[in-house]
Amino acid sequence: MFFKTFLITVLGLVLVIAMSGCSGSTNGKGKVQLSWLVRADPHEKVWENQMIKIFEQQNPNINIKLIDVPQDQIDQKMRTMIAGKNLPDIVAPNWANGGFMSYADQLVDLSNYVKKDPEVIDGVLPSALNLWKIKGELKALPINTLGSLLFYNKDLFKKAGLPDPPTDWEDKAWTWDKMVSYAKKLTDPSKHIYGLLDNNDPSVDAEMFGSSFISDESYKKGLLLKPNVDDPAVHKAVKAHHDLIFKYKVSPSASQLSAISQLGDPFVSGKVAMTINGGWGLWGYQNIEDFKWSVAALPYVPNRQDRMYIDIMSISKDSKHPKEAWKFMKFLYSTDSLKSYIHITQGPPANQHLMNYWLDFESKKLGISKQKLKEAHEGSIKYGIEASNHMVKDWATLIQYINQPINAYYGGNKSFKDAMYETKRLLNSWTTVKK
Repeated sequence: MFFKTFLITVLGLVLVIAMSGCSGSTNGKGKVQLSWLVRADPHEKVWENQMIKIFEQQNPNINIKLIDVPQDQIDQKMRTMIAGKNLPDIVAPNWANGGFMSYADQLVDLSNYVKKDPEVIDGVLPSALNLWKIKGELKALPINTLGSLLFYNKDLFKKAGLPDPPTDWEDKAWTWDKMVSYAKKLTDPSKHIYGLLDNNDPSVDAEMFGSSFISDESYKKGLLLKPNVDDPAVHKAVKAHHDLIFKYKVSPSASQLSAISQLGDPFVSGKVAMTINGGWGLWGYQNIEDFKWSVAALPYVPNRQDRMYIDIMSISKDSKHPKEAWKFMKFLYSTDSLKSYIHITQGPPANQHLMNYWLDFESKKLGISKQKLKEAHEGSIKYGIEASNHMVKDWATLIQYINQPINAYYGGNKSFKDAMYETKRLLNSWTTVKK
């Protein structure tokens, strides 16, 4: 009888220990382990590792596992994890090409968390915060606010005798044609130097000319209901990009771009004098040592729109430790953490309380006045619109339906008429499937 009672007691203790190990952590040592899915970016990774080290020192009961995934593989990785019900505790769903709307239902509503800890969003640009509200639920917090900008090689401008392009987005003299005239003077075929590289995909080009391949109704509903391919502004945008390559010869063709890219990024290697790119160029170009560079406004176009790129953090519904995940997010959004983010990535913060801090730091790095940098950044936000993949589901498929035919036109392999017809056909086929 004694042996039986003893055995039951021992087995009970073993069961209790085993159960406490399962509910409290994944490492069997009483610690909670959180997973954090990030894109593979060398500058951001420095900050991420720094944050993990400091947080774990301050919170020895919590371990953070960093899951580093190349951006073009995030969609596949996230879909696989969702199917296995093991999406990481903390994710940035808009890094996936499928877009925020494709994953919004996998995310925790952060409303009650920020209600309890309002300091986390104190100072955050309202327009940047409200983008992540779906049916009243706050699904993510923005960490930065990036518009699209014109990056330019100051040394090549000086050599060509050209003044710096304006940072004032209201300067109506800085037109698309004016930018092309600069590009002509900056192009040097003998040295394989091109005046301008437009890094935008066709959908962003259309926005820059005040339109979109997708109807307004589609954006409101969050899924493709009707294409907008026949809009004259869309046609103008697509032709303008094509003219840079074939009419004015100030941009490299597909084969020429491939050749000069053997040396790395064409702007970094000095093979392109101006480039239209997202604000991530602020950290992507920060290690350039061979020449001075700076930023300017995009050219003035009636009804112009500037796509915003905002990085976010979310907690997944698969998280078994949402309270600890929120504790880590609070840490990431603290003033000290965000200042570190600014120093390492040079990205402009979503928190406006830190904007002067960023302007002071970044203006010195770029060698331009604080006022001009502020003008360039604030203009990009003023004209900024929500990125399409934030608003429309299945964007990874839709963007391919746009890119494939239009890029064939940019590559000289399709006529304009055929490219637009094919784009419209593909998008219409998707609306039929979804119906």
